[in-house]
Amino acid sequence: MTTRITTLAVRHGGPVVTAVVFAVLSILPVAWSLQSGPAEAQASLADWSPPGWPGALLLATCASLVAAVAGGYVGGRVRVPQPVAGALMALVMAWPIGITVLPLAAATFGVHLRTGIGCIDGCTAYLSDAAPWSGPGAYAQSFTGLILVVPEVVAVVFLFLARLALRRARVILGIAFVVAAYGALHMYYSVLGGGATAFACLGVGVVAWSAWLQARDRLRARADGTGRGPDGALDPVGPVDPA
Repeated sequence: MTTRITTLAVRHGGPVVTAVVFAVLSILPVAWSLQSGPAEAQASLADWSPPGWPGALLLATCASLVAAVAGGYVGGRVRVPQPVAGALMALVMAWPIGITVLPLAAATFGVHLRTGIGCIDGCTAYLSDAAPWSGPGAYAQSFTGLILVVPEVVAVVFLFLARLALRRARVILGIAFVVAAYGALHMYYSVLGGGATAFACLGVGVVAWSAWLQARDRLRARADGTGRGPDGALDPVGPVDPA
């Protein structure tokens, strides 16, 4: 039974399928973050109210799955033979696409949405069902936090740690630090403005995605007996789904 499950996973657990599996696992916590909302002071200033569990689950499902398919596909194309670049591309695709899909889905299905909240002189919700195409602008707004210097310093520290890990052949640890560096650059508005749970789910998912695909490559090479990677190895378990 275990051998059969392993064989099925190796055959069909490719980049897109694996990304979708982790996206499904993230739906509930992302929906919870949409439903629980920001601090009370921010909520009153930003016209926030809970979308309700059905609406929150619907929005989380749409954003998570679309982001997973896009990130898994692009990252999967890049990761061989560059696993770190593949993980980064998966992240760079998935995060802004998820942000873009969220208000579009809210407007399409009539779900009240106010998130991506930034507070300077008052609080503003940069993602809203009243503005379906607010996603790209909200993502761009997250870069304005770079003027505070702190995000860049934190990102550089994480990138330095990533370099140390990669020099010691700790690829997955290096990917984890790269994910943390990307999150640091989007610390304000995008992550702290209501997206902390969603980004945590995405970040953990990208690291787990990379770890599984690395393990999958090793299983295929070991079963083949050549020690080669997936591009150079004969398939030991039959046709493999590239997704």
